[in-house]
Amino acid sequence: MSDSPAADGPRLRPLALLALALASVWILTGALFKLLQGSPALLPKFMHELPISVTTLYPLVIGIELAIVGFAWLRPRQGWALIALQYLAFFGVLGIQIARGEESCGCMGKNVSLAPTTMLAIDGTLFALLLISRPWSGLGRFVMPLPVAAIAAIALFALPHFVGRGQAMDPSQVRAMREGASGAGIDKSPTADPDGAASRSQDEAQQMASAEPAPGSASSEAATTHGATQPQAPAPSPVEDVDEVVAPAQGWTIIAPEDWVGKDVFDIDLAQWVDVASLPLDGTWILYRTTCEHCRDHLIDVTNADDGSELIGLIRVPDPGDSPENRIVHIMPQGGHVMHVELPRGVEYVVTTPADAEIMGGVVQAAREGIEY
Repeated sequence: MSDSPAADGPRLRPLALLALALASVWILTGALFKLLQGSPALLPKFMHELPISVTTLYPLVIGIELAIVGFAWLRPRQGWALIALQYLAFFGVLGIQIARGEESCGCMGKNVSLAPTTMLAIDGTLFALLLISRPWSGLGRFVMPLPVAAIAAIALFALPHFVGRGQAMDPSQVRAMREGASGAGIDKSPTADPDGAASRSQDEAQQMASAEPAPGSASSEAATTHGATQPQAPAPSPVEDVDEVVAPAQGWTIIAPEDWVGKDVFDIDLAQWVDVASLPLDGTWILYRTTCEHCRDHLIDVTNADDGSELIGLIRVPDPGDSPENRIVHIMPQGGHVMHVELPRGVEYVVTTPADAEIMGGVVQAAREGIEY
């Protein structure tokens, strides 16, 4: 048997095609998950810190992956190198995520959580198989003419900018969706205000805030799982009254608390989604999710420190799939000085909770996002 490259070429071709197919389909799977089910929240956290907006970056990332796969299928002899480069980029991203201790790579959409180490093992195996198959000699020179492959790649690159969930949702779309639901007789109220706090005037709320917390309230008892005593029977949380399973989101939008600093509360992005006049214009706002461990811990700490002297606005960020069964936030400040709102459902909000903002005279003085414990 000859050991010459000419003799090896035909024998390696099936393995090379298989390796290229597996590697490219894996990339395509992740791209389609992000295109059809994801949002910029899936991007690694360090990408949110880059100077380019994640609104721009998200469809760009999807488009690159789709374009590389399409070109590789049409021109495998050249395209395999682009597939290999894409995997090298994946290794770099996963390495950063592992170093930062992130729990999910976000590669396969929100509903499929894979640890960066797990994804690195899968990607590494596919990359190794691709190289072992010697695609530079085991694949045909071309399937489609270069101009055709190039045009197809450009079209695939542009696709996320026009279809799927590559673009942000705006409040007018949510209003239309809610009006349709209302016409069908479905109550889709965006606010959660069981105590009526949001309907009170700022002056009335301030007067109530100066009163002593009611005996037995969560604000008057220590409530914590780390450093303080858990109350024996905490008062019902406002989220108890609004918790049914949250339906899948129709799109996404970005809420950026750190961009609020120095702005009037009526000029920030949040004002497009909720009536900020129903929140304190002097006090603290807290954005939380009911399934967020850091939110639970932060709200427990706030509850421990709350003496009723400061107005607090609690802003629930609903997530698709929220339900009474997966809710872990049960303790939060309560009383007349606490105002509750909920962002409209049907939207996935790209914001790392818990987040908070200090408001003075209707102007944001400071804001934080992704408070960790």
